[in-house]
Amino acid sequence: MDGIEFRWLEGEHLTELEPSIRANGWVPLNPALARALVAYAGDVIVGYACFSCIPHVEPLFLSVDYRGKGLAEAMADTVVKFLYEVNAPEAYIVASSPHAEQLALKYGMELVKHPVYYKRGN
Repeated sequence: MDGIEFRWLEGEHLTELEPSIRANGWVPLNPALARALVAYAGDVIVGYACFSCIPHVEPLFLSVDYRGKGLAEAMADTVVKFLYEVNAPEAYIVASSPHAEQLALKYGMELVKHPVYYKRGN
C-alpha cells in the first residue's frame, strides 16, 4: 500500500492505541500479553490488528480415584487466583463436561454464542 507503513507495537508502546480501544469499548490490552500490528500513514494511525494472549484454561484432569473430593474446585480456585495476579483481562474455557460447565458458571463465566470463531491446526 502506497504511503502506509506497518509497525509492530508491544509493551509500553501499546498505550498509543488506548484512546481508540477505550472509545470502542474493547478490553484494554495487557502489555505483557499483547502485540499489535499498526498501519501508519505518516505519523497517523490508520488501522491496527491486535494479538492478545488470552488464557484458555483447559484441560483440567483428575484421576478417577480423586474425583468428587473437591480437588477440581481447589485447582480451579488456584488457577483463577493466578489469573487475577497476572492481570489477565479475560479467560476462556471449553466446557467439555457438565462439571466443567458448573465450574465456569461458579466463576461467573458467560456462555459465548456469537461472534467467536475457532480453528484448530492447519
